[in-house]
Amino acid sequence: MSKVSSYTSWQPLEEVIVGRAYTPDYFDFIENSTVRDQLQQILSETNEDLDNLQRTCETYGAVVRRPDLPDKDQFMKMQTQEQGAPLPPLTPRDWQISLGDKLLRVLPVDELDDICSDYGDQVINTLIINTPRQIKNNLVGDIIQNNLILIVYWLVLVPVVLCVLVLMYFLTTVIILNLNKVNGYRIIV
Repeated sequence: MSKVSSYTSWQPLEEVIVGRAYTPDYFDFIENSTVRDQLQQILSETNEDLDNLQRTCETYGAVVRRPDLPDKDQFMKMQTQEQGAPLPPLTPRDWQISLGDKLLRVLPVDELDDICSDYGDQVINTLIINTPRQIKNNLVGDIIQNNLILIVYWLVLVPVVLCVLVLMYFLTTVIILNLNKVNGYRIIV
């Protein structure tokens, strides 16, 4: 089982989830060749960039996890029935973030479920956007329990930041008053 551990933004990267864009063949069904070719070129270059990012992370010793793409047939069916294509799992950080020893998921993305299941009870599924299935399956107590770490985080973080700001203001004021007193200036407030 993988272990979530992110307490600073400068600690060595040990494991990372790099997104994945649709492959160009997902859009073979587009009849307009100009649109299809441009879209396929963008997807090809995007996948090339993501593969380069993966190789770079691996060069520095990080384990790179990549989500699977949605089923191509299902994708085409959704696209042609005017339901629109599902988003590719391109930006995992937009949907989840590691905080301490927890992985907070703010939007469930099916393609990330397999990866997240490897983290076991370290995953907290917060519900910012509720589908009818989620509303039916989640009680108010579950939502409070899932968001408890966020509540505690803000109850601790906000007072600490406010105390630091007040202390900085106080120290700055004392330093300015002492400098002006030494230089013989009078401050009119």
